[in-house]
Amino acid sequence: MGFWAVSPAVSRQKIKVIVDATSNLLTNVLKYRPYLIKPNDEELGEIFNVEIKDENDAYIYAKKLREQGAQNVVVSLGAKGALMIDSEKNKHFIKAPKGERINTVGSGDSMVAGFLAGHEMFNNYEKALQMGVAAATATTNSIFLATKEKIEENLKNFK
Repeated sequence: MGFWAVSPAVSRQKIKVIVDATSNLLTNVLKYRPYLIKPNDEELGEIFNVEIKDENDAYIYAKKLREQGAQNVVVSLGAKGALMIDSEKNKHFIKAPKGERINTVGSGDSMVAGFLAGHEMFNNYEKALQMGVAAATATTNSIFLATKEKIEENLKNFK
């Protein structure tokens, strides 16, 4: 399962292609230089037939995906947080706020949505990743999807 999202960036007059897919679906689009791809640690491991054990492993293989064409790579590491390699080749890592894991359904989508909202608000990859992790964690710690209030509460952990 996966999805493609196309987000018009009004201020830049470009189309941003975001890919959250698995295995070949993900790797087949790299030649088109998508703006953002977001595998989780398990999906990243499947692509390269390795086990992603920690942030360092994620960095090694996220870097390879970036070298293959992705402009920005965000890897969700579950309760550990997320790692990003941005279009300028900078590495970012955000630890997930603590909380009770209730339901992980929709957390990846929440991360992508939070990241995009954060980037549009701040035009800063670090802040965008914080927003993505805050949104994903808010969804994971809820029965349903994240609420604005829960995301804002999680963002306080990054200040």
